[in-house]
Amino acid sequence: MGGHQLKIEGGPPWVNTSLYQIDAKAGGVTDPAILDGPMMQSLLEERFQLKLHRETREVSVYALVVGRGGPKVPPAKVECFVPGSGRATWRPGIDTPPPFCDIGKRTQTGLEVHGATMANFCLAAWRTVPLDRIIVDRTGVAGQFDFDLTWPHEDAAPPAEGAPVAAMWMSRNFDRMQSALGRLGLRLVDAKGPGEFIVIDHVERPTPN
Repeated sequence: MGGHQLKIEGGPPWVNTSLYQIDAKAGGVTDPAILDGPMMQSLLEERFQLKLHRETREVSVYALVVGRGGPKVPPAKVECFVPGSGRATWRPGIDTPPPFCDIGKRTQTGLEVHGATMANFCLAAWRTVPLDRIIVDRTGVAGQFDFDLTWPHEDAAPPAEGAPVAAMWMSRNFDRMQSALGRLGLRLVDAKGPGEFIVIDHVERPTPN
């Protein structure tokens, strides 16, 4: 699975606060990569009059690197479905679907990513466990792996008085991930790298059907 770690900028304030429910039929298409990619983009352009462009800038990032003892991530063994590889091999509503390769799954005790390269793990981790920076792969390790990051389950705790909630959760997520990565012989370090941004040039509230 390819992909980029994109941040979204621009647009009126309501794009960050207004919620919409979209009911759409895909006409028999079952490939998640098509549903969540070109078809979703076309729908947003039509219903929201969305226009945007992409920019690349140098930003602060977290670099994933190998720790002193070397990587301890097991090679990929779990069978997983590759998004974009064709129709699903399971019967919806009947069979239990396999995990999607490269797609992060948040659990009560951590994060699972199956069949992923180091670069795709960085993307999946950033998408699934929000941090204040994107994650880039600088391990130099090739291959596909099964990542099982675990940390203690904690009940939601109120933020300290006056502390921004988002910043508190991102800091907590970083500490959890850093600790879990250490058990796999990996760690995150401060670095500089290219950041990709989607900039909203124009968007309108949709009219009811």
